[in-house]
Amino acid sequence: MNSLHVRLLALVGSTVIVLYAISGLALCRTFESSLWTQFDTAMQDRLTTLSQLVEQDERGVEFEWQEDDATTNPINVDHETITAWIDQEIVNVFPGDAQPIKPRGRSGERVATLQFIPRQESQTTPPQTVTIALARSTSNVDSTIAQLRATVLRVGIAGLIVSLSLTWLAVRFGLKPIAAVTRQITGIEAHTLNQRINTIEAQPVELRPLSQTINALLQRLEQTFQRERSFSADVAHELRTPLAGLQAKLDVALSQPREADSYQQTLRDCQDITTQTSAIVAALLATTRSSSQSNQPTESVHLHRLIDRLCVDFEETILDRRLEVHVNIPRELTIETDPQILTMIIRNLVDNATSYSDPNSTITITSTSTANQTKITFDNQASDFPAQDIDRVFDRFWRSDASRTATGAHSGLGLPLTRKMMVSIGGFIEAHTCDHRFIVSACFPLPTSPTVQVERT
Repeated sequence: MNSLHVRLLALVGSTVIVLYAISGLALCRTFESSLWTQFDTAMQDRLTTLSQLVEQDERGVEFEWQEDDATTNPINVDHETITAWIDQEIVNVFPGDAQPIKPRGRSGERVATLQFIPRQESQTTPPQTVTIALARSTSNVDSTIAQLRATVLRVGIAGLIVSLSLTWLAVRFGLKPIAAVTRQITGIEAHTLNQRINTIEAQPVELRPLSQTINALLQRLEQTFQRERSFSADVAHELRTPLAGLQAKLDVALSQPREADSYQQTLRDCQDITTQTSAIVAALLATTRSSSQSNQPTESVHLHRLIDRLCVDFEETILDRRLEVHVNIPRELTIETDPQILTMIIRNLVDNATSYSDPNSTITITSTSTANQTKITFDNQASDFPAQDIDRVFDRFWRSDASRTATGAHSGLGLPLTRKMMVSIGGFIEAHTCDHRFIVSACFPLPTSPTVQVERT
């Protein structure tokens, strides 16, 4: 009984059977009551007629149906008998060979009685009270009732079969929308989570909340899967720099024999890189699940010191491309936010600027503070950047072939990931071009309530 189709069919079928049974019983009772009422009325009328055939004279009470004249024969001797009493004494039984009628009658017959004073031809004799009883066979009525019951039973069974068949068709037709929704859900797989259950107007009202709930669930699943997919790409992008640094340190250490102090320094550098890598992974996980991070831990970070430290990581690129980096930020400027996420944001912006600036050009980093935000701007020369593609720089995996041929190491995830991280801390990022210069501005919100500040260098 786990099938909804079977449950509905059993419920509706049981209801139909009960209704047919009640209707059949009520119909039979009504017709039977009517037949017995007519039968009893006919017997009372017959008794009234028989009372007219009873006469009292000087000789006593006479019953005219005992006379030889056939026209006075009042009953059907095959189905009826008469018994008369005077003062509780049987004075007449007709036909003569019949048994006197018992008060309750015999099986297969029905009895009716009438008590009256017969007609008198003279007033000289005192009137006597006569009681006559008429017994009539009920075989005809019983046969009619049996036929009626059999007919009602046959019609009921036929009607029940037809009703159950129609009920089966109705239940099957009524459950078609559920089957349609089931087919749609069955067709949704991990790579097609963008599909949704159709909630058209033709869909039953009872199914719409279910379809809407499933669609909401699919949307959450799609977002979760998309987050998990993008996490791998984001990790690969962010770990590229520390892993490259780690590889370089190990290559240098293994290139030739060195002093113990040199190996220890290399190990310390590798330890710093692995610590930085662990922090990056943790920050990426926090960013990926930013929807649940309403209370992120914040620290006050000196922005100028952070940029100086990160520029050292890209010193090789800066020297190779003969770039100049001008940091026009007050040294006392601090930003209160998640330090790991802020480090990744600034690192991505420095990486983007040093990688895609024109060789022999200048990168300018400035800051602007207002009452509710601090804006950090990276301005670099990008003569080959197509201005019409400025709206696509935050699209995942997008790279302009004309401007981004400097290196094959970038995957087009830096700025999209930066924007996601900015959103996770309540800020935003925007980009535009002006006179062949590529300008990116990251706006950090100022805290609305005081927090514990830990100076970070």
